[in-house]
Amino acid sequence: MRFEKFAALVVVAVLCLFFGAFGQGKVALDVTAGGLKVGDVVPDVLVSGVYNYKGLDVGEEAGAGVGSGGVAGGAGSFRLSDFRGKVLILDFWATWCGPCVSMMPRLDSLCREFGDRVEIVSVGYEGADVVLPFMASRERGRKSGPFSMPMVTGDSVLRGMFPHVLLPHYVWISPDGRVKAITGAEAVNRSGILEVLQGGIPGEAKRDFRLAFDTKRPLVEQGLFSSGGGRSHVFTGGFSLGLPSRIERTAMDSVKGARVTATNLVLGRLIQTAYADMGSFTWKNTVIEVADSLAIRPERGLSQERYMDWQRRNAVSYERWLSPELSPRMLEFMKKDLADWFPQFSVSISKRKMRCLALVRTGRSEGYRSSSSLPALRRMEGDRKVFRNIKASQLVGPLMYFYMQHLPFAVVDATGYDGLIDVEISGSLSDVASVNRSLEAYGLRLEERVMKTDVLLIADTRSAKKGGGND
Repeated sequence: MRFEKFAALVVVAVLCLFFGAFGQGKVALDVTAGGLKVGDVVPDVLVSGVYNYKGLDVGEEAGAGVGSGGVAGGAGSFRLSDFRGKVLILDFWATWCGPCVSMMPRLDSLCREFGDRVEIVSVGYEGADVVLPFMASRERGRKSGPFSMPMVTGDSVLRGMFPHVLLPHYVWISPDGRVKAITGAEAVNRSGILEVLQGGIPGEAKRDFRLAFDTKRPLVEQGLFSSGGGRSHVFTGGFSLGLPSRIERTAMDSVKGARVTATNLVLGRLIQTAYADMGSFTWKNTVIEVADSLAIRPERGLSQERYMDWQRRNAVSYERWLSPELSPRMLEFMKKDLADWFPQFSVSISKRKMRCLALVRTGRSEGYRSSSSLPALRRMEGDRKVFRNIKASQLVGPLMYFYMQHLPFAVVDATGYDGLIDVEISGSLSDVASVNRSLEAYGLRLEERVMKTDVLLIADTRSAKKGGGND
């Protein structure tokens, strides 16, 4: 469940990237070799959770535009045999994958250009509750209208057939139902499609490699990095071939303590994690005022190839392993480590005026006040989402990180209430109106405001402003 995932991961991976080559005696695994290969006949599987599909033998389209929610809020399905006679391209993607999202206008344009000869199906990692609002936000204001590609949500069937670790990932299937090619984004263009229509290969084959390692053990124990030794192990480094781009915080037992592991990560994400005790920070409420902003985060909308080049030059790796008695001070240690290793940057919390989606009290009720002595809880129970004995900021956090990531601004706690709250929300957490219908009974509401709010300010040390911020 996404709540458990939120509790386990401090920051969701920006891109699930792995690379080959590997030093230190480690063996690289070719993940793509474990699935269907070029020339194989593709099984005629049934794929569900489909929106915006104009099926060959389906009576009505499942969705008028991907963001529409489908027919009566439902989803359709298809079989891969529905696409026999045309070139089928499966586009594996996720909302958090910048290169994937930047490809969407190109895919839509190709769909329109080639018509019935080619079908491009976007295969989303996340469920409809995340994908549909995200796509609706991308479609809003588009001069060319809604995206034309069928959209699969919450897929596991197709990913099982075509395993991969690097997004975006494209599988080309020939009109006779065989795997024609497996490529990256660079091959998905007009010339690549024309090549396949003429019986050729669209471009260089894509192979995804993964370094075999145990995610449950500190990397220093596996010889992947050297350590400072002692009971408080720490390392920092740059890009490391073969490791994923992710950050994970692991609560360990009373003997081993706790660990934070980050590999091949954007430096700004590591900073956001270290300051998580001071607020919920994403790029929407992080202000970067440095001369070399590429050291903090890559440019938006980079192609897959340019992102990989940026990552090799700028990504950072980090692991901090604390003994049990020091574990509660993990974020304090992380802040100090960052200050020691990146002294050219100054990090602080500043007040800035910006547009936000603010959680506010309406004054009609104080039903949000927790009356329970039970442990803190965030749980999904069917259509109900239960939040018990938590701070208001702990409700805002998952809304901003996961469910409302499609919004163009940050979700912030503006209740001014420092106690614990109990609320239950029915319906989609991605839909502001739906959430507000549930919050109304508690005297709470989400509303757009232009207001001063906390931002994470990353500045050059020499030009960093002491205390305060700009209006």
